[in-house]
Amino acid sequence: KSVFTSFMTRQAIETYDNFDDAVNFMGNSSTIGPSYVIIGGYNKNEGGVLTFGPNMTLYDKWLIPNALPVNNTAQPPFYVLETNYDHWTPAPFYDDRRGPGEACMNEVGQKGVGFYTL
Repeated sequence: KSVFTSFMTRQAIETYDNFDDAVNFMGNSSTIGPSYVIIGGYNKNEGGVLTFGPNMTLYDKWLIPNALPVNNTAQPPFYVLETNYDHWTPAPFYDDRRGPGEACMNEVGQKGVGFYTL
């Protein structure tokens, strides 16, 4: 039976007390429609983006460290950027959110992230 992504996410939060179990539960759930779920845990390197297709037609688990951007700056990568485009395809030329987003995050830097910079 397929469920709304919000209900699946709530059940994971209420039922599981660790990142891996919550991700595994969500990965074995069927959602009604396509969605991205940005998920973070308590411990270092617990985070990423889960991509769902309707009725289990697609599931992709893009987790740290694989989801960190390629380091093109003097600082180590520190963020995962979700732009509502599948990470495994190039951004469309008419709406490239990925390039400008990465440029902004790299300019601000990890130490500059805060309420006003986001």
